[in-house]
Amino acid sequence: MQQGKEKHPLNSTNTPFSPNPLSIPFEYITYLSGKFIPILFGMVKQKCSFMRSFWKTKRDERGNENENDQQKQSQRCDTGTGTDKRQKKKSQMKLEPQDEDELQPLKVMGEYTPTKFARADVFDKKTNPEPTMSLEKNHKLTAGPSDIIPAAKILNIPEYSPSMSIGIGRPRGELSFDQFLSVMEAQWEGRDTNNAMLAKAVIGFLKFNPKKDDTERAHDGSKSTLNMFAYGRYAHPMPLEENNIFDIKPTHRSKNITILQEDKYVGYKIFQRNKDSSLPDYVSEWQQTSNNRFDNVPSNKENQDVNPNWKESMKEFAVKQSKIAEKCLPILALWGVDDATEEQLATLKEVTVEFLRTYAPKTLMLTGKRDKGIADRARNILTHALKEPKVVEDNNSESDSGEDGNDSEIKSENGTTLITGGADGVDSIALHIVTHFESLRESSSENKSDDNIIGGENVPHLEHDHDHNHEQEQEQE
Repeated sequence: MQQGKEKHPLNSTNTPFSPNPLSIPFEYITYLSGKFIPILFGMVKQKCSFMRSFWKTKRDERGNENENDQQKQSQRCDTGTGTDKRQKKKSQMKLEPQDEDELQPLKVMGEYTPTKFARADVFDKKTNPEPTMSLEKNHKLTAGPSDIIPAAKILNIPEYSPSMSIGIGRPRGELSFDQFLSVMEAQWEGRDTNNAMLAKAVIGFLKFNPKKDDTERAHDGSKSTLNMFAYGRYAHPMPLEENNIFDIKPTHRSKNITILQEDKYVGYKIFQRNKDSSLPDYVSEWQQTSNNRFDNVPSNKENQDVNPNWKESMKEFAVKQSKIAEKCLPILALWGVDDATEEQLATLKEVTVEFLRTYAPKTLMLTGKRDKGIADRARNILTHALKEPKVVEDNNSESDSGEDGNDSEIKSENGTTLITGGADGVDSIALHIVTHFESLRESSSENKSDDNIIGGENVPHLEHDHDHNHEQEQEQE
């Protein structure tokens, strides 16, 4: 028997033997506790010390920031410079407080193209870096027609390339890029036609590019929409040169366009068709006035998804377009808002305010370029114009102010509905404006009684001086 050798607790002859291999001897637990508890206690103590020093540093930094803020605030009070930068930035993002009382209730409606191409809710790095929410779920828009190929059959959106444009290298049955554009032209025309049927007025934000428009007269969707209201046809250029009333270029400039800046082509025009003027028969000539937009539609043999009767559908849209022009609705065209100076922008705002005040449309259609710069300026103009109180004359009311009865009663216009096609660019600003106005109205209504809420059942009566009768432009063919 060896002597002087320390016995390990686990090797001790005094350790009772347990027949259960999962049981842990008491001596083993005591041994582990004596070894690890001091280690754990030291780690916890070290962690607590670290956290105390960390929060002490944070408190010191916060105290220094508060002292700096107080010093800056005292300096602003002493110098009279006014507002904190954060408050100033916040005020620039919304309307002035006194303007919130003038906000009219806004709604949005319209049809959008069912194919997810060039839409406000589809991301595009160049034209739509900040897409909106769902057009149907969040904005309650409805899907428009797709009369050449059902939208459910358009599974892929081809990317543009010289080879894919003419159909080289694509699988059989898939659309080339040119074919896809022809199919989309039917969606765009159908969408804009149905939306125009709902409108009481239209504002178009146009752009003249001399480098392009002086060399070729390509189809312009925005001008085509305005031509529906003016001459009853979704087309540009129009067959008759004198009917291209929204051309601003020097070689063919329409009459009565007010030019604010010649070299940048900034200006505006108000047009309303004369009720006594006749309309050309564009229904029977719908295909001749399509400006080759449907030349690349594939045949039904080439693509079985193509509707063999799509031409009849497009002719029905031409019938609707003729009825739109018969209403003789007011049109406001604004050019080059993205190139306008601050003074010119103020003029365009005044023109837009006067247009809406004069005609007081309950439903206002918007159209314009797929350009973020134009859309941003257009949004600025419309936000300013739509916050103004609108008035409308009630010619059916009895007047006691004069024998001739010319002094008609002025009633407040109970809100405006913006009509949009849900495209990116100018079309999308209606969605942004309505969302912006709703947030302002909700914030302002928190501090007001129910009787003073704008757009409620108890809308306050607005007194308005209506001596400025706007001359409506009348142009005959």
